[in-house]
Amino acid sequence: MTRQAFGNIQISKEYLLEYGFYLRSQEGNLAIDKNVIVVYDVSSYGKVGFNSVIVHVEAGILVTKKTSRQLMNGVCETNGWGFTLAKFLASYLGIKSFIPLVNAYFTLMPMRGAVKGNTDWIAPLLIRQARVKNEKLNLITTRGNELQVDFPKGDFEQRMHDVALLNEASFLFSKRMFAFGVCEFIPPKDKGYFESFERCNCEDHQKMRAMLQNLSNMIDEFEKYLLHRLEIEEIQKNEIIKLYLQNLSRIKRLN
Repeated sequence: MTRQAFGNIQISKEYLLEYGFYLRSQEGNLAIDKNVIVVYDVSSYGKVGFNSVIVHVEAGILVTKKTSRQLMNGVCETNGWGFTLAKFLASYLGIKSFIPLVNAYFTLMPMRGAVKGNTDWIAPLLIRQARVKNEKLNLITTRGNELQVDFPKGDFEQRMHDVALLNEASFLFSKRMFAFGVCEFIPPKDKGYFESFERCNCEDHQKMRAMLQNLSNMIDEFEKYLLHRLEIEEIQKNEIIKLYLQNLSRIKRLN
């Protein structure tokens, strides 16, 4: 979506709903991909026929009956790795809320807790600038469009820092795994809003980068994370997990 598509107008869900600014609607085969800038939750507005409005780089404005939660759950069919890895890394790094979808630099960030309901989502990679005012997040995209999403509470920069931390961890983890297949994992040239966090050298970033140096240990921790979330009776849990880990260790060997 180019700047010319909306000129100097700031795109918001209220504007789109009031003026019926729908370039086209799509249902069923709509997929969340790397060109989605914003997913607007409009399920509480009572508009007949749709619950979400999507701002897409190539397709423009899309509407769908699916709620934002349903859209993001649908990502699991094509990119379940992103949510699984994000939850594992968040658990390991001590990030407890506003867990995004992360898969290298393909990242979608919820504006509020998305576990129990619907919310707006943004793609930091496609955002250049952001400023919070009166519970609204004002954005300028990498293509110069101005957008606004709800931001009910919290520190946006701190949340972005946590998302950037998970994003970089996801990239480094994937890069080291791909290296075993003699593949080079290259980050995008334009990192959007992540650019300001690329050189962050805080304690959390240092800890994360040091942790990712030991890929073997990370894979072991990932296995434990998955096994601990199996529905196993607590009385048997530790013994069964120990058995599973022993069997996984055998699978990794040639004999």
